[in-house]
Formats: sequence, structure tokens, C-alpha cells
Amino acid sequence: PAAMSATSLFSTATHTRLVQGQQQTAKPPFKIGDLQRAIPRRCFTRSLWRALWTLAWNLGAVVAAACFVAVLLTSVWGVVAQQQSPLVYYAVWVAYWLMQGPLMCGLWILGHECGHHGFSPYAWLDDTIGFVIHSSML
Repeated sequence: PAAMSATSLFSTATHTRLVQGQQQTAKPPFKIGDLQRAIPRRCFTRSLWRALWTLAWNLGAVVAAACFVAVLLTSVWGVVAQQQSPLVYYAVWVAYWLMQGPLMCGLWILGHECGHHGFSPYAWLDDTIGFVIHSSML
């Protein structure tokens, strides 16, 4: 199976059957090494600049969303909306929460990857960035 492509590896059906009320799964026709060979080499190399760009993009998106909502809700429109149409005012908050949730989840994932030393080629940088990200989320 070394010559299998990634598509054919995942399209191979795993056969299941019920034995005494438990689901038994047959072993797939490939090994972990076959999967690793199907993934391009560049996916296994860590880049400091790509990691820092991803961190900067996530932090920028979180800050931009917070600033946008802060300016919107403290502007004349926000004050009028809060007084005359509280439903719209609270709808903006709900939209902000729904937008900020995935952004903050992205930051949490970056911190988590730092714990596995998958963020950058430098363990000390991974430890530092992971500690700062996760500490700031507490």
C-alpha cells in the first residue's frame, strides 16, 4: 500500500460487524507510515515566521473585533440603540460573542500546539508563547 494516494487511503471502507452487542472494526488496509508518506513533507516542517504570522493574525483579529464593537456601542448610534431599541443593542453583543468565540478558540489552539512543541522549531519559544496565551485566557 506504499503507492496508495491519500484519497484512496481514506476512501477504503472499514468493515464493521456486531459481535455479542459490541461493534468490531476491522483493521484498515494501510499503516500509519503509509499515511505519513501520503502527506507532503512541507506539512511536517515548522516555520518560525509562519507561526508568528498566524499568532499576529489571530491577535489582530481578536483586537479588531473588540475595538469595532467598542467603537460601535460607544458611538452615538450605540447610545441611541441602547435607549430606544435595546433589542438591537443586545443583538450586537450576541453577534460579537459569536464572532469572538471562534477567534479566541484559534488562540487557544495555538497555545495548545505550543504545549506539544508544534508551533515553532524552538522549544523555549513554544513554552513562552503557550504560557502567555493560556495565562491571558484565564
